[in-house]
Amino acid sequence: MVRPTVLTALLIVLVRPLAAQCPDGSPPPCIARARPAPASALSVAVLTFDNLTRDSADAYLTEGLANDISAQLAQIQRLSVTSRSMVRRVAASDAAPTALGRSLNAAYLVTGGVQRGGARIRVSVELVRAANAQTVWSNQFDRASADLLSIQQDIATNVAAGIAGRLLPGERSTLATRPTTSSEAYDHILRGDFLVNQRTVGAFERALAEFETAARLDPGSARAFASLGYAFGLCADWGYSCRGLPDDSLHAAGRRSVERALAIDSLSPQAYRARAELEYDLDLPAGLRDINRAIALEPRNGEFYGMRGWLLAESLRFDEALAAYARSLELDPGRAVTWEHLARIATIQRRYPDALAAYDSALRIEPELVPVFERRAILRAYLGDRNGARSDADAFVRRQANPASHASWRAGVEALIAAWAGDTATARAAVDSLVAAGRFTFPLVLAQVRLGRGAEVIVRAGQENEFDPFWAMMPFFDPIRDDARFQAMLQRYRRNRAPRP
Repeated sequence: MVRPTVLTALLIVLVRPLAAQCPDGSPPPCIARARPAPASALSVAVLTFDNLTRDSADAYLTEGLANDISAQLAQIQRLSVTSRSMVRRVAASDAAPTALGRSLNAAYLVTGGVQRGGARIRVSVELVRAANAQTVWSNQFDRASADLLSIQQDIATNVAAGIAGRLLPGERSTLATRPTTSSEAYDHILRGDFLVNQRTVGAFERALAEFETAARLDPGSARAFASLGYAFGLCADWGYSCRGLPDDSLHAAGRRSVERALAIDSLSPQAYRARAELEYDLDLPAGLRDINRAIALEPRNGEFYGMRGWLLAESLRFDEALAAYARSLELDPGRAVTWEHLARIATIQRRYPDALAAYDSALRIEPELVPVFERRAILRAYLGDRNGARSDADAFVRRQANPASHASWRAGVEALIAAWAGDTATARAAVDSLVAAGRFTFPLVLAQVRLGRGAEVIVRAGQENEFDPFWAMMPFFDPIRDDARFQAMLQRYRRNRAPRP
């Protein structure tokens, strides 16, 4: 049964449909301002550990250790654990425990610090009751760096016991599960996780190397191989030619890694999540089956529900997608990507103020979420907001590893702005120049559609499979939607991606 708490406020936003503003007149995400239910007596938020070494290179360690402790605690069904994305969004180092507890809706807080020197690591940690700032449990671990895995396990076990009391045998067994037997491999896994979350092509490239190193150090680590497969899938999904590889090579490398992970551990939720990322572009039903398996294995993971929402949206099952996104944001309110996905659905449904509000929410949570600038630039151009479109286009290009390589994309946006503003002479000149140079980009294609060059677009898209049925539902294609050739192109796309037997 759905609890009438934070999700109720969220459903008002998602199903009403997505509101352009919250009931108090402020912009979304309304979830941050909704009155939460009183914190459960068994609720906890793990704050990012302080980096006492003062070396920014160790940021991956303080973040990763907190992430994994939080994930371990979330496996204990009796505990309610605040998502790490919400913690990162709300927590401030100088806030009092009582205020943090209210903001994070947590009865307990885990705080700590990490200091590394040579071959040793010192981790200090406290479990604090938020209501009165009373320390329930604290410890300081001063051990060899090779003991990092055991430190993480000890912290999770003691925190769980401090909150819930005597742990059941099954709970102790869950907390004893390790992602690898090698502390050195674990260090590389944490580095890779940190890099993946930066969402840039350079970071993805380095993450691949970290996960490969972890897999080499511990060939029996399902998590290392699953993370490697997921990183390959993200490279393809985000349009990054990691290592100069085309999408089909990235997918092939990812699948090899995921199959290795599942051979090691057939119950790895991370492996099924990774395979869903790799599968969905070619076989949506298979991707949905895999993400559903991941959810069955780890039912309180907001990221998994977010991916389920995306795969349902790609299947054009929008009501189900919105329900999955609602669950995702209930579990993980600070997940910016979910708001970006909601903006795309709102665009398809011609709810443009809602789409813009959702994009704003995504950037309020994660100001460097690059795809928002790309997609909002196109929407703003379509809506006649020239200045906004140009600002977003410039922001998107600035955030690329090689901004100069996106000059044709930026020029395509200018052509698009002119085409949708009715300045056909300027638009045609820009389009002809880009076409002559072979610079085919999404904004250029949309400009051609607006200029009545539907046949050219259909031929080009049919050759490259540019547009799947989800993207084809965008309002930008309305001028050619009823064209038989456009519909035939979509049918070819569907046949080429028919589910495998």
